[in-house]
Amino acid sequence: MKNQNDLEKFRVAFPSIKCMVYEDCLVYRVLRGRAREVASAANELIEKLDLNLTAIETSLSTKDSITIQSSEVGYV
Repeated sequence: MKNQNDLEKFRVAFPSIKCMVYEDCLVYRVLRGRAREVASAANELIEKLDLNLTAIETSLSTKDSITIQSSEVGYV
């Protein structure tokens, strides 16, 4: 449940409209090639808000999405 609360806090604070909400993660679509940059900004916000989450850039060649998920080992 805490993970869902952290995800909701992040979703409200992160300025993006292209967000897909899942039970255990958020997936954001970003401009092609900008996933690393956006993931870095998201991780800075996560640290600032003291949330137990991490932002991971896509491994797809288009680099056009990031995933926000729990940073707890074994959760995902």
